[in-house]
Amino acid sequence: GGRGGGGGGGVRSLYQPIVRLDTAEVVGYEALARGPATSPLAMPDALFAAARRHGRLAELDWACRVAALQGAIDAGVSSPTVLFVNVEPEVLLTDLPAGMPELVDKAREQFQVTMELTERALTSRPVDLMAFIDTVRTFGWWIALDDVGADPHSLALLDLVRPEIVKLDLHLVQGSCNPACAEILCAVGSYAQRTGAFVLAEGIEDDSHMENALAQGAELGQGWRFGHPQTLDEPPDVPRQPLRRPDGTGVALNTAFLVTTPFALGADIGTIRSGSAGVIASVETFLLYEAERLGALGVLLASTDKASGLHDLRRYAALAEHLALVGVLSDDLSDDLSYDETQRLRTGVVHPSDSLRGELAVVVLGPHFAAALVARRSTEDASSLYDYAVVFDRPSVIGMAMSLLQRLTPRAADVAVPDTESRHAGTSPRSNTGRLDS
Repeated sequence: GGRGGGGGGGVRSLYQPIVRLDTAEVVGYEALARGPATSPLAMPDALFAAARRHGRLAELDWACRVAALQGAIDAGVSSPTVLFVNVEPEVLLTDLPAGMPELVDKAREQFQVTMELTERALTSRPVDLMAFIDTVRTFGWWIALDDVGADPHSLALLDLVRPEIVKLDLHLVQGSCNPACAEILCAVGSYAQRTGAFVLAEGIEDDSHMENALAQGAELGQGWRFGHPQTLDEPPDVPRQPLRRPDGTGVALNTAFLVTTPFALGADIGTIRSGSAGVIASVETFLLYEAERLGALGVLLASTDKASGLHDLRRYAALAEHLALVGVLSDDLSDDLSYDETQRLRTGVVHPSDSLRGELAVVVLGPHFAAALVARRSTEDASSLYDYAVVFDRPSVIGMAMSLLQRLTPRAADVAVPDTESRHAGTSPRSNTGRLDS
C-alpha cells in the first residue's frame, strides 16, 4: 500500500501524525504495525495473537521496528521530524537482527527517533530497561513514556527514565477529571516543569478532547482529529517549528552511577554527622513510613550488610506489594527471606570488590517527595557509631536511586505478556484500541 509500507508482503507500518496543539503543525509520526494488507493478519490484534500462539512475539516486535524505520526512510521522512517507534519489555536487550545496525545508522542520519516504552517495561524489567535506555541514548534517540496514567507505577519512575516526551493515556483526555486524574496530572506537571519534557495527549477526537488536552498541560497531540494511521505516499513536510530536546531529560546515567555510591554522593552535598545505630534505625523507620504513604507512586531502594543488623527485610518485602518498585542490596540475603516474600521485592548481592560494600542506604523517591539516608561505620569508633547524612536534594536522591538500581539483579521471568496489539491500533476511539479497561 504505497511508499512507507516498509516491508512488501510482510509486516508494514502505517503512520499517525503527532501535532503541536497550538498550531496543528505535524511534528512527527507514530509508526503502527500492520500485517500483509490482503491477509487475515492485516490488523494488529490478529497479527500479534498469531505470533503469540507460535512463540514468535519477540521476532515480530523486531520486524515491526524494522518496518517502522525502513518505511520512514523510504517515504522521505527527514529531520527535524520525529518518528515514534514502540518497544516491548521482552525484547529490550535481545540481539539486533541482521542488518539492523545499518538501518539504525540510516535512521540516525535522516530523522529523530523516539522509542516508546510502557509502564510494563518499567515495573517488569527495570534493570534491563535502564541498560536499554543508555543504549538508545548513545544513538542520540529520545524516549517517550506511553500510556501514563493507565498505571500509577509509570509516574513513580519518571525521574529515573527521564523521558523527553510523556504521553497521557487517552482515558485522561476523553474522560472527566477527578481526584485520581488530578494526581496524575500534578505528577506529570511536576516532572515537566523540572525537566522541560513535552506532554503529549493521546486520543483527541473532538473539541471537548482538545479542550481537556490543553487544560491538562499538553503541548502535543495525537488522535483521529488530526489524522488516522496512513501510508506516507509523499515525503511529508518538514516542521517549521521543530521539537528541541528538553534540557533536563535524556541523561545517560548508568555508567556514571555504577562507579559511585549513595554515601559518596551524599558526602558531596550533605553534612556528614555522627550517630548511633539507634539514630540510623529511627531515620530509616521515618523514611519507610513516607514510602508507604507514596504507595503505587513510590520507589524504595536500599543497601545494607549482614553485620549491621539494620533493615528488616520482611518489611521491605511487605512494602514491595504496594509500591511501584522496591529493591534491597546486601552482601548476603540467603537466609532472610523465603521465596514467597521475594515475589515483588527486587534484590541484589553486593560484590566484595564493590565500593558499595559496607554502606547503608535508604532512598525514597516519588513525584513530590525525595529523601535518602546514607551511612557507614565510623572509622573513629567502629563498634557503635556511624557517619551519616540525610539528603533531600532531589537531583542527588535521583542519582542515589540510579546507583542502587543498576546493581539489582535482572529478573527476566517477571516479564508479563504485553498488550502489544493495542499499542499498534492507533489512538481513538477507545473501542478501536483494544484497551477497554483503563
